[in-house]
Amino acid sequence: MTLEEIQHLRRLVEANRDFRTAAQDQLVISEARLRAAHERIRELENELILASPPENAATIHFGNVDPAAFGQAIADELARGKKAREL
Repeated sequence: MTLEEIQHLRRLVEANRDFRTAAQDQLVISEARLRAAHERIRELENELILASPPENAATIHFGNVDPAAFGQAIADELARGKKAREL
């Protein structure tokens, strides 16, 4: 094996290491975003449960929320966020 081939292989190994490091960093960031999104969903579920009138109590059981009501709560939250960004 020539010196050039050895140097080329060394560069490939370094590039592979850099790529793996970048991928691991991206994974950590993605996992953090996912945890934050799950936490926000739990907060919205709790807000929806607390804001629901008593007659809707039958549709809410142990954190399970009526899908239509939950969808509306998410739409409302997104609208509030959009309005805040526009200010």
